[in-house]
Amino acid sequence: MTQADRIRQFALEYFIVPARTANQKEVAFRVGDIHKSMGLRNAMPAVCSAVGSSKFEQLAQVTQIDRAGPTNGSNVFLNFRLDPPPTLPNSVVLATARVFESQPKLKAPAANLDPRNALVLVSCVKSKGPHAVPARELYTSAWFTKARDLVETSGARWYVLSSLYRLISPETVIEPYDDTLNTLGVRERKIWAKQVLEQLEPQLDGIQRIVMFAGQRYREFLIQPLERLGIIVEVPMEHLTRGQQLAWLTEFE
Repeated sequence: MTQADRIRQFALEYFIVPARTANQKEVAFRVGDIHKSMGLRNAMPAVCSAVGSSKFEQLAQVTQIDRAGPTNGSNVFLNFRLDPPPTLPNSVVLATARVFESQPKLKAPAANLDPRNALVLVSCVKSKGPHAVPARELYTSAWFTKARDLVETSGARWYVLSSLYRLISPETVIEPYDDTLNTLGVRERKIWAKQVLEQLEPQLDGIQRIVMFAGQRYREFLIQPLERLGIIVEVPMEHLTRGQQLAWLTEFE
């Protein structure tokens, strides 16, 4: 089996098959997650080529409907429609299921390009304007404005995670402040997260997904309580540096 064949088989087993099992109509994944999970080195172009090919579409019985990001690189995102698979004998279906059940389970990639039909949380930043304005306008860094514009363009409902004001609507007028979670201890950060969750709970009716554009300190004690409620939490830029996050966000302008 060639490297390209192994890459296509990996994407089939860990992305396409679970999506079909969950009766999804579409599935999206990030090339960098395949590269990292397979333990590849300097093979990003090979991964892009393998899973972006018609050969992969034929193997997985899918149709590529969208591709976002650079020509090659870890932040290439591919979105596929799951086509109806050919009818197979029951013996083949059962044998295939046993093979997949025996495979080690990987955590699904956090990155997701589509914040629609989700509640989005965007953390505050240090750079702020000098006067009281709606929260969506107070934070002036390129990172925040790019994240805000991406979310608002999608039409998703969103809130700001503020170190001082906790959970706030983007239209709520607030004063500038200097507080940050980065200087607080674990106990104080847990108290902050508990207060955020108390504010967030009334907003969760019908919510199945939460997308977080937030640093580690702002999400560390929020994710597990939300997942215990059965909510899928996605962190699209979890493994990227700040500079890489800016580049990622710029791709969607």
